[in-house]
Amino acid sequence: MSEPKQVQDWTDFKANGRRYRENRSLTVGRFEHLERLKIRAQFGEEYANAVARIGQAYDLLNKMQFADACTLLHNVKETATHQLNNNPYPLLLIATLFINREGEDLTAWNEELAVDKINDWKLEGLDVAAFFLRVPHLLSAFTASYDGSSANTSAEMPAGVQPLEEKKTP
Repeated sequence: MSEPKQVQDWTDFKANGRRYRENRSLTVGRFEHLERLKIRAQFGEEYANAVARIGQAYDLLNKMQFADACTLLHNVKETATHQLNNNPYPLLLIATLFINREGEDLTAWNEELAVDKINDWKLEGLDVAAFFLRVPHLLSAFTASYDGSSANTSAEMPAGVQPLEEKKTP
């Protein structure tokens, strides 16, 4: 292969002989996994960042701020362990929540199946850049839909039901 393959139509494509489809919404179960994976993606570290965090932990130890130093060092250790164990990049795992095999149970998600899907994408030679561009697009579309529905909640309430009012502190 001289060039990575591009996905022409995310609503229906094949990888490693399996048909995939993109969903723009999530079930409650998958949403819970999305929130966990977003944290993994947010707190995953590049090596330069890990070195900077170790320096910050060193400074905190000199100031006798042991709990803060321990938290920083724990995060660096977890990230390094995750990367050394050859675990998939969190953004690819997030993609597996939205990009599903034909007939896949959308009420469930597990990392073993996610890794298998990522392996299909690897074997097909799909361009990883497309996934990194696609995931933020899916997340923003999903979040915009969520934010829009939250903003309209009080307007759509049944007659006689009043929205909760914020308590004002004196």
